[in-house]
Amino acid sequence: MLSICAIRTIRAIRTVRTIGPFVPLALFAGATCIGTSALWVKVSEAGPVSTAFWRVFLALPFLAVWAKLEERGGPARSNFKAPMLWAGVLFAGDLIFWHLSILKTTIANATFLSTTAPVWV
Repeated sequence: MLSICAIRTIRAIRTVRTIGPFVPLALFAGATCIGTSALWVKVSEAGPVSTAFWRVFLALPFLAVWAKLEERGGPARSNFKAPMLWAGVLFAGDLIFWHLSILKTTIANATFLSTTAPVWV
C-alpha cells in the first residue's frame, strides 16, 4: 500500500510532465534569487534605503514588459488606484526596514523575522 507522501510525489511528477521542464527550473532560479538577496544587501556598498530603491527600480522594465504582454484591453478601474498606491508604499516600507535589519543583525535573523511577519501581525 502506497503512503500518502508517495502518492503526492507521483502526482507531482505527473504534473511536472504536463507543465514542461521550464517551470521547475524557473522555480529553482526564483528561490535562489530570493534566498541570496539578503547576502547581496549585506555586501552592497550603497545604503539600505538606496539598495531597496535600486532593487525595485531595476525590476520596472521587466514588469512593464510583463504588464504589456498581459494587457486585458480595458482601462484600469479608478477605484483600484488608491489600494495599489498603498500597497506600493507599504511594500517599500517593508523593504526598507528589512534592509535596515539586515545591517543591524545577522542575515538569518533578519530574514527569518521578515518572512514570519504575517504570523506575528
